[in-house]
Amino acid sequence: MSAQLDRIQASLATAKMSGGGDFIKPGTGVMAVKSIEVGTNRSNERNGFFKAVLQIVSSTQTDPDVKPDPPGATVDFLQLYDQFPDTAGARTAEFLTALTGDSQEACTAALPTLVGPDQPMRGALIAYRTRTQITKKTQRKLTLPMWETVKQTTQEIAARKAALDAGTSVK
Repeated sequence: MSAQLDRIQASLATAKMSGGGDFIKPGTGVMAVKSIEVGTNRSNERNGFFKAVLQIVSSTQTDPDVKPDPPGATVDFLQLYDQFPDTAGARTAEFLTALTGDSQEACTAALPTLVGPDQPMRGALIAYRTRTQITKKTQRKLTLPMWETVKQTTQEIAARKAALDAGTSVK
């Protein structure tokens, strides 16, 4: 994992942030971090990824045809570094800077701690609003989250972490 962590840190350090991600239904709301990890695809050791597992705390419908993920649902924010090298670093940096409220440089330096076994951001909140984009090559519709910082104290994060550790939904 150390080689993947080094590669992802290097990508974060030079990423030009622009907004994006996937696996989240259209809407706006707030999510709580369950875990943050980096790793490799089991079938191909070259395929590095960044993944945040998030629990929906609140959500509001923005697309009349699609209901948002409901409170209590778990969603993934997944970035595949080998498959999407031009955007994965930027999208990861955007997520981490909004989550922590820190600079891109600080998030890059803190990445080993953020994805480590102590999971210091478990229980932290992050706000989102989505936008839709059509891919140029395949004309596929993507739902891209835009992240916003939620002001919170370390005590509030610790209380939500305790709730998650106990297996209860965060409110």
